[in-house]
Amino acid sequence: MAPGAEPPAEGRAASFDELAALFASRQRSENTRLAYGADLDRFAQWCQAEGTQPLALGPDQMARYQAVCEAEGTSPATVARRLAALSSFYALAVEEGSIGESPLVDLVRPVAVPSVTLELDAAQASALVEAGARLNPKTALLVDLLLLDGLKLGEALAADAADVTDTHGGDGATLSVARRGGRRAAVELHEPTVEAAHGYLQGRREGPLFLSDRAAAAGEATDAGRLTRFGADYLLKRASDEAGFAQPVSANVLRRSYVAMAHAAGDSVETIQHNLGHQDSRTTRRHLAR
Repeated sequence: MAPGAEPPAEGRAASFDELAALFASRQRSENTRLAYGADLDRFAQWCQAEGTQPLALGPDQMARYQAVCEAEGTSPATVARRLAALSSFYALAVEEGSIGESPLVDLVRPVAVPSVTLELDAAQASALVEAGARLNPKTALLVDLLLLDGLKLGEALAADAADVTDTHGGDGATLSVARRGGRRAAVELHEPTVEAAHGYLQGRREGPLFLSDRAAAAGEATDAGRLTRFGADYLLKRASDEAGFAQPVSANVLRRSYVAMAHAAGDSVETIQHNLGHQDSRTTRRHLAR
């Protein structure tokens, strides 16, 4: 639960405020928490003005809310994000038994994000990370390694489960990746990546880091069952669809996006250079100057 939130009493359906607190506690990044929290607050205010309760809405009222957002001149991307937040919120409400069915089930949503050809902005990156987390830990781990940690797709696919090393009492982790010239480098993983790695591996220490679905189902953690580039592209496509992107993003787009986000977050050139695997800092600086 979010700080200060009280769980609902046993046998009682959770209220909107209780569900909103639980919903916030399940978001993996502070930016998403803030954005989705603002979306829920806006929606709650609209419901109050309409004289209805958020947990008593039907599809027609939800369609009217979408129409109001669009009539205000809100961009399709923002409208889509608001509806994505509500869709996830109502899915939680169904899961908790507070409602029987989401009012967004048959809602036709706008295209959320235009085609991405160069790099993701902060909102798009957050949407993709959350989409991967909603799908499954394997997709979340792949997205996070490329987008949050800057790995090449080939490095991620060549890694083994044993290359993940826990640090800081299990709260952190590094991934040892193979680099050119036989070098290996330990890349410190971001918190969402660590969470996804733990959720996906479930203590597994043998075989490839990423297994194909067939190998995983058969319990065959061998090199023959390693996820292929084709399989990785499929996972990125699914995550892109889940995030509402008009077209799937490539691994190269995620790597470029990592550079921009790490630079904006104040990471040093040395840190970015290390994660990208550049031997010469001038190569990294050229990437930062784009």
